[in-house]
Amino acid sequence: MVSSAERLASTVRPRSPATYGASDVEYRRRLHAAHLGLGAVAVILIAGTGGYMLVEGWTFLDSLYMVLLTLSTVGFREVPPLSTGGRVLTMRLILTGASPFLYVAAMFSRLAIEGDLRRVVGRRRMDKEISRIADHYII
Repeated sequence: MVSSAERLASTVRPRSPATYGASDVEYRRRLHAAHLGLGAVAVILIAGTGGYMLVEGWTFLDSLYMVLLTLSTVGFREVPPLSTGGRVLTMRLILTGASPFLYVAAMFSRLAIEGDLRRVVGRRRMDKEISRIADHYII
């Protein structure tokens, strides 16, 4: 016996990028770029936090706080004064980390301002609901 989910899958064909239209292709490109940026920021956050913990001997929270201050370019104040190794680490974070961090912030601001963020969330929610449908027919 064929389940309703299998019937739905047989009637709903996946669309190729050509059938999405320019706005959907552009949306997918932007979303992919945002995912890559988030991955880069996550790696930098983890590496920077671990770096401060090793170089300065700080706690996890102090190290994370310092990394976020550095990457966001706020520069409020250092947790405790930095050693020479800590200063070198901070300079490396500024040179390698501030750009990806600001890029991701700009990407999400753009998504929110242009209204794409709501579309992304709505589309994912709809896809999840469709995948949970059982014993239903689409007429």
